[in-house]
Amino acid sequence: MILVEWPSYMKEEAQFIGTNLSTFSLKITKFLVEFNSISENIAKGELFTNIKSTFNFITRDNFILPIAIILNLINERSSNEDYVTKIAFDYFSKSNNLSFIKTQNILKEYSNKDLLVDTLLLLSSLCRKSQDVYPTINDLNIYNDLKYMLENSDSIIKSRVCNLIGNMCRYSDYFYEELLKNNLVSPIIQCCYDQDKNTRKFACFAIGNAAFINDRLYEHFRCCIPILVDLLEDVEDNTRANSAGALGNFVRCSDLLCQDIILHKAHLAILNLAEKEDSPQTIKVALFALGNFCNHNVIKSELEKVNFKAKIDQLKSKHKNESQLTELFERIKKKLQ
Repeated sequence: MILVEWPSYMKEEAQFIGTNLSTFSLKITKFLVEFNSISENIAKGELFTNIKSTFNFITRDNFILPIAIILNLINERSSNEDYVTKIAFDYFSKSNNLSFIKTQNILKEYSNKDLLVDTLLLLSSLCRKSQDVYPTINDLNIYNDLKYMLENSDSIIKSRVCNLIGNMCRYSDYFYEELLKNNLVSPIIQCCYDQDKNTRKFACFAIGNAAFINDRLYEHFRCCIPILVDLLEDVEDNTRANSAGALGNFVRCSDLLCQDIILHKAHLAILNLAEKEDSPQTIKVALFALGNFCNHNVIKSELEKVNFKAKIDQLKSKHKNESQLTELFERIKKKLQ
């Protein structure tokens, strides 16, 4: 980068050489990262600072290179604990080290889908690892960008935005109020109707997480109960699981939506899902939701009308060899006593 200060070069020539050197260096670094060739000592050096600084030298068309490098570094690179990953997370979870997303307007590069996808994946990866990064994400003030992408982008982008919002709500209610203030709840609900299966899946994921910690958003999710019930029959098993999880979370923190659950027969639909489902993970989520329903006498009374206890006994017998479900069956039976 010192080339721009060499008196023997014209400024334009130095910038051209510096840009190409930076791009070439990033391509080499990307190759090394992809093959897990970055050591702990290198990570503790100036690597991350140098990667961050390249945004000032490379062309916007090449922004995807440093983003892809950071994404690879943040993600787990082996089955064991990876010190490079930890160092990378600690570095890029700080506001001043992630601020390039805001200062370079990276989430406004709407015509560069690959860049948007990788940037959204990077933010999701950071949020998935720890809620410690939440204040840093908030400092980026990307809410308007997320809303625009939910309302105007193609399904690939929308699915990644929903995934990000789900991870922003993974550990706490830190962002619940921001979702309201920035009018993001309605666009997320609309994604449940999307033709793309991944968008529907991650929309349900986002809604479920945004209803897990408390009932702050319950009233705003009341309108989506019918579509979530419909999605219990989605072709994608993860969407079925995520919609069941969201409906179960709608009664986790209060009884505000109990009558709506009954009105739209969500309790019966989830019971039906548990009875006919093949995926153990989806059955697990359905049983957990049914356990949540049983916390409320008004829903439990409706379930008793369809011989619920006997159906649970039948399901327990059917899945007697699946130990991961045993605890959930016992949880429900205790609530039926």
